[in-house]
This record gives sequence, C-alpha cells and structure tokens, in this order.
Amino acid sequence: MADAVASKRLAGDRRDYGGENVAPQNEERREHDGWTVNTLRETMRDELDSMRRDQETEARNLHELFQVQFAAMQTLLNERYETQTKAQVVAFAAAAEAVATALSSAKEATNKAEFNAGARFDQFRIESQGQIKVVADKLDAEVKRIGELTSTISAAGGRVVGVSETQTSARLDNGQLLAVLGFFVALVAVASQFWP
Repeated sequence: MADAVASKRLAGDRRDYGGENVAPQNEERREHDGWTVNTLRETMRDELDSMRRDQETEARNLHELFQVQFAAMQTLLNERYETQTKAQVVAFAAAAEAVATALSSAKEATNKAEFNAGARFDQFRIESQGQIKVVADKLDAEVKRIGELTSTISAAGGRVVGVSETQTSARLDNGQLLAVLGFFVALVAVASQFWP
C-alpha cells in the first residue's frame, strides 16, 4: 500500500521535459525502498530494450524458420513436378506404343480378312463356274431336245397325230421346257454379274 501512495506522489511531481517524463532534480535523490527515479527509469529502459531484443530475435527466428519451410516446400513441389512430368512422359510413351500396336494388329487382321475373303470368293467362283457348266450342259441338252421337237413338228407338216391326251402332254412338255429354259437363262444372267 505504501508503494501505491509513493508512486502516486511521484507521478504527481513529474513534469514533461522534452517529451520525457522526468522528475525534478531534487526528487532523484529521494529513495523509496531502494529505488530512485533514475534507477527505475534505467530499469524500465533495460526491460523494454530486453523485450525489444527478444521480439526482434523471435521475429528473425520465425523469418528464418519460414524461409527454411518455404525452401523445403519449394523443393517438395519441384520434386513432385519432376516426378509427375516423368510419369506423364512414360504414360504418353506407353499409350503411343499401345496405339501403334493396336493399329498394326488391326492392319494385320484386315489383311488376313481380305485374303480370306478373296480366297473364299475364288473358291465360290470356281464352284459356281462348275455349277454353271453343269447347268449350261443341261440347257444345251434341252435346247437340242427343243430342236428335235421343232423338227418333228415341222416334219409332221402341221398334221395332228394322236389323241387329245397326246396334244395336252406335248403342250405340257413344251411349257415345261420353256419354263426350264427361262430358269437357266435367268441363272446364267445372275451368274454373269458375279464373274467378269
């Protein structure tokens, strides 16, 4: 309590000289529990200087720590970037190789398919030519038979021979012959479109 009273009394006696609170000269010699105004002022300045130095040291340490952490982060990001770049280069190279392999395989498959289709077409053409030859031979035989029938009709000189059943049978034979002849002509026309 005595300290509080003394500090109020000293605070009331202080005057402002040049921006600093300074006690009058006669007060500097008064002592209160071993403290004088000058010693108190010096102690306070020392404390403030010490606190300022501590803060500056702490600020420098924080700045250095930040610089170290920033450098470490930068190094980490650079390494990550390099790793990702290398991985992308490898991935792109693998993708390019896979595409080239797929294109090569597709080309080979297309060539094989074309070769097989050509072979099947040649086989079909050969088989069809054989079948056309058989049909053509039958057609020639039917044409020969028609020729014989025509000559028989001409030899008869328009005379009617036989009964009405024979006439009906001859008409059916001629109609069937013409139908078969038309079928073979159509077959030859269709087959000629497939072979040059």
